[in-house]
Amino acid sequence: GAIFHSADGVAWSQKTRKLTNLEAREGTLYIKITPYGGGVFGGQAGFYSLKIDITVGTPCAYSLSKSSAEVPGNASEGTFEVATGSACSWTSSSNAADWITLRPASGTGNTTVTYSVTQSAGAERTGTITIGGQTFTVKQSAVTGFETVSPVKIYPNPAKDFITIDLSGSGVKYASLKMANQLGQVIYETEHPGRAVKIPLKGLASGLYFIFLQGEEKTAVQKLIIND
Repeated sequence: GAIFHSADGVAWSQKTRKLTNLEAREGTLYIKITPYGGGVFGGQAGFYSLKIDITVGTPCAYSLSKSSAEVPGNASEGTFEVATGSACSWTSSSNAADWITLRPASGTGNTTVTYSVTQSAGAERTGTITIGGQTFTVKQSAVTGFETVSPVKIYPNPAKDFITIDLSGSGVKYASLKMANQLGQVIYETEHPGRAVKIPLKGLASGLYFIFLQGEEKTAVQKLIIND
């Protein structure tokens, strides 16, 4: 016995006993089989044919209901829609996973995605989410309601190796002290700081940083410059 195949029913392949790794485009695939026994099988002689219709699915395309959002400095949530085919799966990626989370982070077909943004530690920041080659950008404004506390002394400033934060003249008991970079990433944190706090700076990139002091009613902020 032998097997032949054809894309048009006219031009046939060389005979084979098994079809393996057969590549077929969209359309019709014709299969022709000669039975064992010299063309005689069950009292019948000749060829036995099979026609197979092949349909190739269209590639998945993705779109988002909006491309960006501006959010306040405090923690917040929002939504956007992912539109795609019912059988098309998707997975998200982000360059700001430390402060933007998605629910769900992956899925199949049309989906409503909720994004959650943590409170900014200070400066304005931007993060990008990518789904199916489409991007959604979140721009978070700086936290408002800060006050600059002049009785708090930071020295040296600019600094290189370490800083000392002198709280002895502020007359305020602070619940926490944080140091963050311009992206809002917390570099150092301590609770209930005493009269003075010394922070090592070795290994930190040069640039602008922020010192946050959480009081009973307000958060105080001071700027710090780090030089190489």
